Amino acid sequence: MTQPRWLMIWSDPKKVSQCEEAKKLGLSINWTKTELMHYGEVPDPEPLIFNLCTVNFVSSFKDLGSTITKTGGVKPDTNQRPLWRHRHITRQTRLRVYNSSVMSVPLYSSETWPLKSILEARLDGFDSRALRRITCIRWHERVSNRELRELTNQPTASCLAAMRRIRWYGHVFRLPPEHPTRAMLDFNPKTGRLAAATVGSPHPLVGRSGP
Repeated sequence: MTQPRWLMIWSDPKKVSQCEEAKKLGLSINWTKTELMHYGEVPDPEPLIFNLCTVNFVSSFKDLGSTITKTGGVKPDTNQRPLWRHRHITRQTRLRVYNSSVMSVPLYSSETWPLKSILEARLDGFDSRALRRITCIRWHERVSNRELRELTNQPTASCLAAMRRIRWYGHVFRLPPEHPTRAMLDFNPKTGRLAAATVGSPHPLVGRSGP
């Protein structure tokens, strides 16, 4: 009879020695939080006992936010993804998740972007479409972007990028003058005479930072 996989693992002397070495460093397996899964159509074996703790076999478990099932399917995991459609989740909760988990991706490193009007329009367009989906506003309801911002109390994505750019500019400006980053901020290549319009104007990094 073929030895079960889980039995082979815990009867392996190398695995046992690794557990013993980990204990010397204060590391140990928390058996109360450990679960076992048995793949296949046969019934699950009886629960196992390790260090006086009972470890049960389960049909599914969470791993890094994903649901792993004994059948290998992804239906339970995909059914939990469309949270924006769940009516029991409040708008404020959706906006908090949106700001922390969604907007942090397209705005990553935006404090160093030389944003132009076309890129700002693309960012704001994505942001507006996402907010309309969160608030369940349909296209035929004719809600303007200004009304959408007032309803959600959300600044535009381009404004968020500008705020990050100004904040980063403040950090760099407070650095010592001999710091390389500050030196690059004050760098002015001698390529010719400065235009009169540039004298006394804001730094190019923050010149267009605004709604």
